[in-house]
Amino acid sequence: MSHWLAHYLYKKIIELDVICIFDDVMGTEGDLVGFEKTSFINKHEEMVHIACKKNISSKNELMKLIFASKVSWHFVCVIAYTDKGFTTPEYYETDSLKVKEVVIGACDGEAFIVVKNLYEK
Repeated sequence: MSHWLAHYLYKKIIELDVICIFDDVMGTEGDLVGFEKTSFINKHEEMVHIACKKNISSKNELMKLIFASKVSWHFVCVIAYTDKGFTTPEYYETDSLKVKEVVIGACDGEAFIVVKNLYEK
């Protein structure tokens, strides 16, 4: 299912120019090594991964983010638009994000639920 999700998200990123925000509930500052261009620690000291056209060039890079943030009891990915562009992590915590879809882990990490059409562009 993770391969399906990587394909699904990559297609959205490329075709619709959205951003994908992954909550890494178990991530720590030490886990940033290797994820410097997509990840940061937010002001609540939580690790967040962000994928967009500017920092993701393949489905394999998305797979790494999915595996980094997926645990059997928690997976959340928010697919959003922003009219202001997305160049720095600061936009993650602004009201400029318009949530389009939310992907939630299900069945002990063996499936995903996609909630669509939360915001129409």
